[in-house]
Amino acid sequence: MDGRTSSSERPRPALPPRPPRPEPLHSTLRVTPAVVSARIAELAEASVHYKVSRGIHSAALCDERGLLLVTEDVARRNALDKLKGRGLLEGIPTEDRLLVSSGRISSELLLRAARMGVPFVASRTSPTDMAIALAEALNITVCGYVRPDGLNLYAGDGLILGSRLYATVIGETTGRSR
Repeated sequence: MDGRTSSSERPRPALPPRPPRPEPLHSTLRVTPAVVSARIAELAEASVHYKVSRGIHSAALCDERGLLLVTEDVARRNALDKLKGRGLLEGIPTEDRLLVSSGRISSELLLRAARMGVPFVASRTSPTDMAIALAEALNITVCGYVRPDGLNLYAGDGLILGSRLYATVIGETTGRSR
């Protein structure tokens, strides 16, 4: 041999430790389907880059009264990371807020929301099966296909049912009181 080591003998760099899974959230936040629908509509109106490119994801941190922060990026997760950063910079807490998104709710997006202390995530599209399972484990309410006349509830108990706006409950969820 010429003194060089093979790739199997070289030390491999250590991967950074995986962040621990967040603890389940405990929140008293409850909103009506009309509030969720209104926040999704406000997000669509505030998504200026999406209107131009049709290739941008947007996310907003909200409360019952309206949008608090809006961000846009080509990646869903980056739009959410920007929300957290802007919240820190502007002194706006993320805990016990609603998160609305233009994109699909993935497990990655849901974990980021949990780390932000956000107990309610809604989108105009659907969540993944893994996101629904995580939502149930982390006590996060997930709504998808939010439209002016209705939405689908996939997990959680943060939605006040019985309002005039139509809500379809999808699958079995744990801890639901009606």
